[in-house]
Amino acid sequence: MLRRYSDATKAFANILLFISRTKQLQHRSSVYDQLQKKADQMYALLTICIALTPTRLDDSIHSVLREKYGEQLSKLTKGGEKGELDEKILEELFLFACPKFINPIPPDWDQPDLISDPTQHHLSVFKQLVKSEGVVGTLRSYLKLYKSIEIGKLAGFLDVEKDALRELLLVFKLKGKQVRWDDAGAQGGLLRGENSKLTDLDFGIDDDMINISEVKIGRRYGDWFVRNTQKV
Repeated sequence: MLRRYSDATKAFANILLFISRTKQLQHRSSVYDQLQKKADQMYALLTICIALTPTRLDDSIHSVLREKYGEQLSKLTKGGEKGELDEKILEELFLFACPKFINPIPPDWDQPDLISDPTQHHLSVFKQLVKSEGVVGTLRSYLKLYKSIEIGKLAGFLDVEKDALRELLLVFKLKGKQVRWDDAGAQGGLLRGENSKLTDLDFGIDDDMINISEVKIGRRYGDWFVRNTQKV
């Protein structure tokens, strides 16, 4: 619930890549079935992370992810009519892959109606946390089409009022930053990190005009050639 989807994506990708590379050795292990189940759960959580924070993955991990959860990822990325995330798929993936939550306090057995399921409680908190993520994704898709656009015109595309659009733009700014763990500062602990900008899109507002700037990140062809040379 820390909104550190980028760190989670990196951790899941590294673990799944290790499992994939040592798969031949795992067949002889007595915990092979359990390991594969955990890998499926990590792929489900990785699907959620990619839907919330699109990130480039290793080719082998990406192909397995598409094979296992390609349909769910597509629906989560596309969103609903208003751009919101598909709650049914989000709930399905979360309940399949989440850890076993426990209540920090003992239940009051004298009032059984007040006893809540901790898993359902965490699910509701998570759904509330990511409620605006889909709308932000829709807003980003429109901003990528323009160098500059009037607030009124963009509000018409999104079918919202101007003031509501200004709030969404502020949310977009906030959602575009996450705390990321730095390898160089590992001695500080896993929860430490720095606020980093994750999106390649930025904008500024001048009166009623939105000016958009996009940073193009060059593709790293060297890694692609190295991976495919090793396959040959």
